[in-house]
Amino acid sequence: MMKTTSVMLTLTAFCLTFTVTPSHGQDGEPLTIKSIMKDAFKGPLVKKVGKGDATAEEKQQLLDYSKAMQGLMPPKGDAESWKDKTAAMVEAAQAAVDGKEDASSLLMKATNCAACHTPHKPS
Repeated sequence: MMKTTSVMLTLTAFCLTFTVTPSHGQDGEPLTIKSIMKDAFKGPLVKKVGKGDATAEEKQQLLDYSKAMQGLMPPKGDAESWKDKTAAMVEAAQAAVDGKEDASSLLMKATNCAACHTPHKPS
């Protein structure tokens, strides 16, 4: 029994180690805040997910982009603020992937452009 548990924990750790967010955007370029904004937030993706019209793959794509954004550094502003705002985006995108009823409202709140752009987007 102990050996089985040990093997399962090792396999789980191995799988989690290789579960990563994408490192490249739709255009094949490395992900940056600018490319994530273009692919996920300025185009139809976030709107489709927010309206409930997105496929499971599109919801997962938004979650992946949100997680990638969380790992980037803001061009200006407080790192703690960035951490809080991107964590809210990840939470909202995860709620959409999970099919939670409040996903749309969480997503609208977490992707409020001015709330993030004001403290973090350079002039």
